[in-house]
Formats: sequence, structure tokens, C-alpha cells
Amino acid sequence: MLPPYAIDVVQYYLPAGQRDRAVRYDASPTNPAVLILGDENPAPDVAESYRKDYPQTIAHFRGVTVMRR
Repeated sequence: MLPPYAIDVVQYYLPAGQRDRAVRYDASPTNPAVLILGDENPAPDVAESYRKDYPQTIAHFRGVTVMRR
């Protein structure tokens, strides 16, 4: 679904004391408030899964979309 290094990129840009805020997507009840996606054309079933949990797009940058609950 995502390359393993994707979380490292997000953590790199967070301040040192906040890097643990970046977590991998998991469809469990403890999902984070926002989802950061790379625009890599995920499989339709994967896209449907996260769009159900994160219906609102709050930002779109070149290659990245940020969604929230």
C-alpha cells in the first residue's frame, strides 16, 4: 500500500519532540485525527476504506493530500 519509508518523511519534517505523532494508517478504532496521503493512485478498495473514515479533504499539495474525520 505505502512504501515503508513514507512515515520517515513525515517524521523528518515534524519538530523533534513531536515525531511520535506520525503513525501508520490502521483501520482500528484508534485512528488519528488526520490522514496524510501520497497521490500514488491506490487500489480502489484501499481508497474506499480511507475515504469512509476520512471524508473531508483539508489540504492538497503537489503529491500530498491531507484528510480528516
